[in-house]
Amino acid sequence: MFEIIIRFKKCRLTKLLPFLLFLLIMLLLSSTINASVIRPIAPKGLNEGYIDFSYTFSTNSDIKASYCMFNWDDGSFSPWIKIDSIDREVSTSHSWDSEGTYNVRVKFRYNNLDETLWSDNLIINISEPVDTDNDGFFDLEDTDDDNDGILDKNDPFPKNNSEWSDSDSDGIGDNLDQDDDNDGLEDNIEIKIGSDHTFSEDVEIISIKGKNHFLIDTNKDGRYNKFYNTNSKINTKLRYEKNGIYLIDYNKDGDYDYTYDGDIHKFKESNMSWIMIIASIIIISLLIIFILIKTGILFIYEEEYEIEE
Repeated sequence: MFEIIIRFKKCRLTKLLPFLLFLLIMLLLSSTINASVIRPIAPKGLNEGYIDFSYTFSTNSDIKASYCMFNWDDGSFSPWIKIDSIDREVSTSHSWDSEGTYNVRVKFRYNNLDETLWSDNLIINISEPVDTDNDGFFDLEDTDDDNDGILDKNDPFPKNNSEWSDSDSDGIGDNLDQDDDNDGLEDNIEIKIGSDHTFSEDVEIISIKGKNHFLIDTNKDGRYNKFYNTNSKINTKLRYEKNGIYLIDYNKDGDYDYTYDGDIHKFKESNMSWIMIIASIIIISLLIIFILIKTGILFIYEEEYEIEE
């Protein structure tokens, strides 16, 4: 009985050997790197440079490569550079002798001579050396190219020393732009009225008789306090009601002509307001009379009359 069991187990093991061998081969194949389908990431380096200046580029291999090569996109390549086995970072330098846009790439090679694809591009623009402000420092190294006192990183016009701000980002510098904040109201008018000509949220355009006019918030409290008439070029004070309505004196005659609640309406003085005024006058008069009587300043007396028979 014991011998039969042993033979049976040996027979099963013999049948499994081909299958186990197949699994081992597949495991070895799966661990082999197929270099021809690997695309490395782009190398690291500057994006701008000058002719005949040497610039350093680097790459870091996170795969088991032994060598790397750089393609400078000018018809030249670096030699195969051995990759350090510890930090796996490689650096090398290159210079270009003509202006243009170049795509710097890198690829890797293994000990078995398999090579990866070329990496993604690192784009670098090469130009003639420029010193905009003639201060002896080329623009790429100069932190203030036009020498206007504003660092290039904060200057929307780094090559123009007469412009250094663009409040409305319209591509026109504030010094040349007649409407810095692009709110429709020219800077000289805003300055005269007292509003901020670099802040667009303090002005609202309204239309009266088919003509644009402006409501202006000069103190930035979120409530308009002035009206600018573009026909007469005058500005008047706005009256703000608790119900959110603005009263507009259109022609500066002291009388309100329009109301604004998001839409423009003709101003209509309510009869109720006159009733309230008259009632107030009556109440105040009665109160004064009452006080005068109480203090003895004013008194009421009755006269007695005798009737003769």
